[in-house]
Parts: sequence; C-alpha cells; structure tokens
Amino acid sequence: MAAFLSTQFDFIVFFYGLSFILLGAFSLTTARSSKVHSWWNLSLFAVLQGLNEWLTFIAFMISDTNSFAEVRLVLMTISYGLLVEFARQEALRLRVRMPGGWIYFAYAAMVLIGGGLYGINTADALSHYFIGTVGAGATAFVFVWYASRFEGVQKLFAYIAAVGFVSYAVIVGLSVPAAPMWPASEINREWFAITTGLPPQFVGGLIISVIAFCVWAIWGQRLSMEISSNQYAGRFHREILWSLAMIPAALLCGWALTENMGATYRNSVEMGTRGELDLLASRIRGETTSIEGMVQVIAGAPDIPRLIRGEDQSDGMRLLDLAVDATGAELGYVIDPAGRIVAASGGHKDMLTSMHDVAAAHVHKKTMSGAPAHGFVFDAESRNPDYYASYPIRNERNEVISAAVLKKSLAGLRQDLHSYDKQFFLVDPDGIVVLTNNPDMQFRRMWPSTEPFRTAEDAATLQDQPALEKEVIGGSWETLNGERGYIERRFLGDTRWSIVIVEPVQEVLPSRTLGIAITLVITIGTLFYVLARGRSIADSIEMAKRLELQELATELNIRAISDSLTGLNNRRRFDEMLTVEVLRAQRYATPLSLVLFDIDHFKKINDNFGHLTGDRVLVQLSDFLVNRVPNSDLLARWGGEEFSLLLPGYNAQMARNLVENLRDMISDYNFEGPGRVTCSFGVSELNSEMTVEQFVARADAALYLAKQNGRNRIEMDPCSDDTLISVDTAA
Repeated sequence: MAAFLSTQFDFIVFFYGLSFILLGAFSLTTARSSKVHSWWNLSLFAVLQGLNEWLTFIAFMISDTNSFAEVRLVLMTISYGLLVEFARQEALRLRVRMPGGWIYFAYAAMVLIGGGLYGINTADALSHYFIGTVGAGATAFVFVWYASRFEGVQKLFAYIAAVGFVSYAVIVGLSVPAAPMWPASEINREWFAITTGLPPQFVGGLIISVIAFCVWAIWGQRLSMEISSNQYAGRFHREILWSLAMIPAALLCGWALTENMGATYRNSVEMGTRGELDLLASRIRGETTSIEGMVQVIAGAPDIPRLIRGEDQSDGMRLLDLAVDATGAELGYVIDPAGRIVAASGGHKDMLTSMHDVAAAHVHKKTMSGAPAHGFVFDAESRNPDYYASYPIRNERNEVISAAVLKKSLAGLRQDLHSYDKQFFLVDPDGIVVLTNNPDMQFRRMWPSTEPFRTAEDAATLQDQPALEKEVIGGSWETLNGERGYIERRFLGDTRWSIVIVEPVQEVLPSRTLGIAITLVITIGTLFYVLARGRSIADSIEMAKRLELQELATELNIRAISDSLTGLNNRRRFDEMLTVEVLRAQRYATPLSLVLFDIDHFKKINDNFGHLTGDRVLVQLSDFLVNRVPNSDLLARWGGEEFSLLLPGYNAQMARNLVENLRDMISDYNFEGPGRVTCSFGVSELNSEMTVEQFVARADAALYLAKQNGRNRIEMDPCSDDTLISVDTAA
C-alpha cells in the first residue's frame, strides 16, 4: 500500500488541494446565505490552503527552490491565520474574551525569527504548531457550539465537523517538515509516512472532504428550515447522496485517466531511456572491446614468450607498441607472476608502483590464476576512470608464465559525450560518479554506501553527500538533487561499475499533469453542478410556495366576491360593480339598465321537493344564465332566490327585449325536480339624476309590480317618465 501511494504522490497532493477548494466553495455558499462575516474567513482559509497544496504539487512535478518554498510558507501562514480569525470572531459572538488583532503580529514575528535563526523548515514547523493546530482546534470548539444550538441532522453534522477539525489539527501537527527543534526533529511528515504507511496529505484530504460535506449539509438543512419545506429537505438529502457518489466518482475516474496516461507515457519514457542506455553502453563497450581483443592477440603471439625469456625483445616490443597505438591505450605491458613488469609500452616500468597499477592488482591476480580479466579502475592521480584488460601468457606446457595487460583511459569519453542532451553518469562500485557530463555531480556519491573512501585524499576531495536517497537497481522514478526524473541504471559487463541516465521530469509533465488537469475540470464542473442544483432546488421550492400563496390569495379573493352555492358574483361584488358602472354611465352619458328577477313560488319548491332540490334549481338556473346573458361578469345572486343583472349600453327597451327572451327560455327549460320554473323580472334604466340607491329601488319596485301582477312577467320602472310596459304571460 505504501509503495503504491508513493507512486501516486502527485495525485494525492492534488486531491488534498481539491478537498480544501470544496470546503472553500461550501463555506462561501454558507457565508453568502447566512450573512455571517466570519464564514468568509473560513472560506478564504480553505481556498488559500488549496492553492498552497497545488503550489506544492507544482514544486514536486517541476522543481523546488528556496524562493518558491518561502512563497508557500507565507501563503500557508496567512491561511492558518484566517482559520484562527474565524474561530476568534465566532468566540466574540459568544461574548468570550479573545486577544485582539495584535496576536497576528506576534505570530508573524515568531515565524520570521524562527526562520531567520534556524531555517525555513523551522519557520514551517512553528506555523504548523502555533497557528495551524491552534486554529483547527479552536474551530472544532466553534462547531461544538453550533451543535449545541442545532437539532436533529444539523446537530449530527456539526459534531462530525468538530471531530474532523480535531483530526485535522492532529494532522497539521504531525505533517511538519523535519526541523532542528523538538518534536519536529523526530515526529514529522517522514515519520508519519513510515509509521502509518500513508502520506499525511492523503489522510488530510479525506478529513477535509468530510468536513466540506458536513458544512454543505448544515447549510442545506438550515435553508430547508428557513423555507419551511419538508419537500426541500427530502430533495436536498437526495442531493447529498448524489454528491457523495458523483464527486468521488469524478475523482476516481480522473485518477484512472491520470494513471493510464501516466503509465502510457512512463512506459514510452522508460523504453526510450533504455534505448539510449543501450547506445551509451555500446559507446563505452566500443572503447573497451578493442583492448580486450588486442590483449588476447598479444598473449597468444609467439614473440612474447621470447620477449619474456630475453631471447628476442625487438619483435615483442614492436608488437606491444603496435597494440598500444592501434587501440589508443595509454599503457601496455607484460607482467610476471611476481608482479614485476617485464616489458612496457607507453609508460615506464616503475608505473607498477603508481596508484592506478596498485588499484588494478585484482585484475592481475585473476589473470595469474589462468583466467582473462578486465575491469574499470579509478585513477586517483589523473582523476579519470581507466579500463584494464589482462590475458594470461602460457608456455608450451600450458602453464601461466606471465600476463599481457592493456590500460586505456576513458577521459576522452567525457569530451565525446559532453553535448549529450541527458545527464549520464559512470559510477564505480562504491557509488562514486567518476565520469559525467554534469560538472556538479563529478566525484560525488550517487547513492548512500557503507564503504568508506579509499584514501584520505579521496575523503578530502570527493563529496560524501549522496545525490539519491537509495541505490537504484534497474529503473526508478526518483528525485535527484531536488528534481524529479526517471533514472535507469545498467551494469557494465560482469563488473560492479555501472552507467546511469536521468530523464528529466519535464518530459513527463504532459502525461499525468494533463490527466490531473482534466480531473480538475471534471471535478470543478461537478462541484458547480452540485452547488447550482442545491440552490435550484431551494429556488424551485420557494417559487412553488410563492405560486401556492398566490393561488391561495386568488382563491380567497374569489371566495370573498363569489356566491358559495352558485359560483356567481355575490351581493358585495355586485354592489362594487354597480357603483363603478353607474359612475361610468353618468360620466360618459351612456345608457345603463338594471334587471332584478327571482324564481316564482320558490317556497313551494322547497316545501314540495326539499331544500336540496331548491338549491339544485338555483345552481341550474345560474349555469343556464351564464351561457345566455351578454356579460356574465355582471350577473350576481342578489340573495335567496333573487338575481341581478347589469346591462351597460342597454336602454330600457333594449333591456326589455333581452329579458323577454330570457324569460321565455327559462320557462321552457326542464329543471330537475319541479320541472318547469318561471321567473318575474323588474327593469330600471339609469338617468343622470338618479343615485345608485334610487336606481336599485326602481328596479326593485318594478320586480315587486311584476309579482303583484301575476308573476312570470316583466315590468319596467314604474317611476320613469315612459309609459309602463307590462308583459303578461299568464296565458
């Protein structure tokens, strides 16, 4: 598990930063809706922490510098200060005495002094201990206070958030860099990763994600209570479940995409690096193969034994000189079993006592035992690597009588490969770089080694600080001198010497970084959807409630002006319309007539058929009239079995003609129960001298007259100047 997570460190740091962005977004939503200023501080804390973690991600992927680390330290310290300020302002709302703003100057001074005296890691640790843990712990108490004020689900989420901030305070205290102060010197992020097998960023990301969802759930629950909607609460709870599924799903899909793209590109990089390593090994092999073959030729030449016996030295020396010239060797010689040089070309016999020949003693020893030998040796005098090849020389009885040796310097290889576009290193068995195109790595340990330097001179001149944390076997993605890259190592033949190539991390950026960028876009899009969806649900519920209230108000208004039995306008509404129409007719000098009518012998209907039948007759008559009068809006139930009708634009004669048609149709209509029903009508026309009361009184008088004259008839206003017109329908 730990090994796998170590390969996912870039995505873990990205996830850690994203979890803070989620918390910032949800806190911002709460701040905007609650109008509580302190929540802006919590939102800004989360956003700045998220940005800080993403800057750490950039430093990990590209390279880190002191200046970049200082920027991240400042950003982190400010964000922790905002967390402290959130808790401080909430405490002030509780009327708890708290330090003033001067406390932040004290914090800043502490971090600056610690960094100035003991370095940036100490400043980082102080910021974690005295600002981050304090702010997270105090925020946990704030959420405990929230929980004491909440009920139900809100209380639960507030307690979970409080536990989350306590856990985050612990993570902040344990994820400090190693610094020359206790406890950071022993308990730090490296200790945490080794002890738990988990990066602190991974654990912190999970904790902050839980806190973010709790904050969002608290906001949604509060909003549902504000709009007093169980419907919203139910829909919002479903949104929480969807979000708990959607956002992790987006992250998992993004991780899978990142891993796939990274693996594809890594494989390409690793294969390309191996190909380049093959070429480099072939180049070095070309420098050494020639002397291996030539030293075998020397050992098998018949002139060499005579040279050893001193019979004929000229031919043997000529062969030795030709071998040195042909292979570009620095030295060629024949050595006897006692270690004495019998003949030499390109150097002097006393070279046996020099540093390089002493260092090559193991090569000679192996050859004297009857086996060919070759190997690399570091020449401490020239500060260059040399390659030795040795082959046994045998007599007629196949006995080893001496050995032929060729030595070639590899100093020229450095010049040939100086323009090589990737860093390469020739590393000796002790892990020391003896040949490279990177001057800063020359004579430096590539990885830690238990072997001491061979001489006091080595210890004085070679750098003992290893460039890598551990020895590389094969290929591995490592950080070399603070820069991430792919490192491939290849042993040279059967020796313990090796060549190493470094593929810089910039070549890998287009892969995993692109996948992480796509993950960011998908997750932010999902976050916006979640926030917009939650707000949309609240808005839709509020709109539905508003429409419901409007419908209720309309219904109440209709009830206030409508007759509950027939649905026609009631007396109150008719009086309002009557006043308006009278004023309009008098202002514009237009005719206006009023008709009052009632059902004849309605009491007999109730007595003979019951009141329910009487009510049905009233309803049927109302429905009948609505479809047959010119303007049903001006038709009303006047009271009991009596109705009224206003006719704007109608004079008395026109009104009489209309009412006569209505009377005929009513008398022909078959009602449920009584069958035929008749009505009596009184008609009055408005003149300029009349008041509303007079207008109604004259129509009522005409109706009374119709009743007196036998019912089922129409009578006109008896008080008008016109001759009273009676319509007798008794026949």
